[in-house]
Amino acid sequence: MIGPSSVLAWVMTIGAVVALVPAVFERPDGPLDPGSVWMAVISGIAYIIGLSLIYRALQIGPVSVAAPVVSTEGALAAVFAVVLGEPLEAIAAVLLAVIAVGVILASRSGRPTLGPSRSSRPRRPAGRRSSPSARRSSSGSAS
Repeated sequence: MIGPSSVLAWVMTIGAVVALVPAVFERPDGPLDPGSVWMAVISGIAYIIGLSLIYRALQIGPVSVAAPVVSTEGALAAVFAVVLGEPLEAIAAVLLAVIAVGVILASRSGRPTLGPSRSSRPRRPAGRRSSPSARRSSSGSAS
């Protein structure tokens, strides 16, 4: 299985190559102000962190829980926009509520545990465990 770091590296590399072509042809008039450059750097770092967390969630958790939670990134962006002063239309508010209910229902279904399953955990050697009948016969008491 390809690890989340490798996938992230490929996604970012291909994304940078694809984004550079339009960036070369669509340069802004005049120099960029430092605030815009810093915002682009912070956005890029946040994007890398977010993608690595998404890939990690899909790697360790059940996809039936991780995918609905991950798909809320657009809803979270809308919530942040509203918090920062953007107006919210009624239909957008209804859709955000539906998304929230869907995430809650998806995260409650089945209550899966995170981490490796029991079948993938290393087992103790057979000689270390003994059955109750084997312990009785070795202690001299037979039933």
